[in-house]
Amino acid sequence: MVTMMVSVGRGSRLLVIVAGVAVFLAIAVVVIAMRVMGIIMAIEMNGTSVARIAAVVGGIPSAGR
Repeated sequence: MVTMMVSVGRGSRLLVIVAGVAVFLAIAVVVIAMRVMGIIMAIEMNGTSVARIAAVVGGIPSAGR
């Protein structure tokens, strides 16, 4: 498939765009994972009950309506 794109002539540009999107998504996944870990660590340090936090997070979508 890559050889077909390159033979068309715009394959290198398309490959660069796809690589850029892949890098962006990889960075986004890492950032989200770091934030989730930070939230989990804060929960463990404060001793807040997980059920209470789950209730707050679960109530966020209903509060927007």
